[in-house]
Amino acid sequence: MEALSSLAYGFSIAITPFNLLLALLGAALGTAVGALPGIGPINSIVLLLPLCFALGLPPESAARS
Repeated sequence: MEALSSLAYGFSIAITPFNLLLALLGAALGTAVGALPGIGPINSIVLLLPLCFALGLPPESAARS
Protein backbone atom coordinates (compact mmCIF):
# COMPACT_ATOMS: atom_id res chain seq x y z
CA MET A 1 0.00 0.00 0.00
CA GLU A 2 2.97 2.27 0.58
CA ALA A 3 3.91 1.98 -3.09
CA LEU A 4 0.50 3.30 -4.15
CA SER A 5 0.71 6.24 -1.78
CA SER A 6 4.20 7.04 -3.07
CA LEU A 7 2.92 6.85 -6.63
CA ALA A 8 0.02 9.15 -5.80
CA TYR A 9 2.41 11.59 -4.13
CA GLY A 10 4.64 11.57 -7.21
CA PHE A 11 1.70 12.32 -9.48
CA SER A 12 0.56 15.13 -7.18
CA ILE A 13 3.99 16.72 -7.51
CA ALA A 14 4.12 16.17 -11.28
CA ILE A 15 0.78 17.84 -12.00
CA THR A 16 1.50 21.10 -10.21
CA PRO A 17 0.89 24.12 -12.46
CA PHE A 18 4.58 25.09 -12.53
CA ASN A 19 5.70 21.62 -13.62
CA LEU A 20 2.98 21.47 -16.27
CA LEU A 21 4.06 24.89 -17.56
CA LEU A 22 7.68 23.74 -17.82
CA ALA A 23 6.59 20.59 -19.67
CA LEU A 24 4.54 22.68 -22.08
CA LEU A 25 7.44 25.06 -22.71
CA GLY A 26 9.80 22.13 -23.25
CA ALA A 27 7.44 20.52 -25.73
CA ALA A 28 6.98 23.79 -27.61
CA LEU A 29 10.72 24.42 -27.73
CA GLY A 30 11.38 20.86 -28.88
CA THR A 31 8.78 21.16 -31.62
CA ALA A 32 10.16 24.51 -32.78
CA VAL A 33 13.75 23.26 -32.89
CA GLY A 34 12.72 19.98 -34.49
CA ALA A 35 10.97 21.82 -37.31
CA LEU A 36 14.11 23.72 -38.29
CA PRO A 37 15.84 22.16 -41.28
CA GLY A 38 19.36 20.98 -40.60
CA ILE A 39 19.07 21.13 -36.81
CA GLY A 40 18.33 17.74 -35.31
CA PRO A 41 18.09 16.52 -31.75
CA ILE A 42 21.86 16.23 -31.26
CA ASN A 43 22.51 19.75 -32.52
CA SER A 44 19.81 21.21 -30.29
CA ILE A 45 21.29 19.44 -27.25
CA VAL A 46 24.70 20.87 -28.13
CA LEU A 47 23.21 24.35 -28.53
CA LEU A 48 21.43 24.21 -25.15
CA LEU A 49 24.30 22.59 -23.23
CA PRO A 50 25.96 25.92 -22.27
CA LEU A 51 22.67 27.00 -20.72
CA CYS A 52 22.88 24.07 -18.30
CA PHE A 53 26.32 25.13 -17.13
CA ALA A 54 25.39 28.83 -16.96
CA LEU A 55 22.71 28.09 -14.35
CA GLY A 56 25.45 27.18 -11.87
CA LEU A 57 23.39 24.63 -9.96
CA PRO A 58 25.18 21.98 -7.92
CA PRO A 59 24.66 18.39 -9.13
CA GLU A 60 22.85 17.35 -5.95
CA SER A 61 20.08 19.88 -6.61
CA ALA A 62 18.52 17.42 -9.08
CA ALA A 63 17.93 14.94 -6.28
CA ARG A 64 16.31 17.55 -4.02
CA SER A 65 13.68 18.73 -6.51
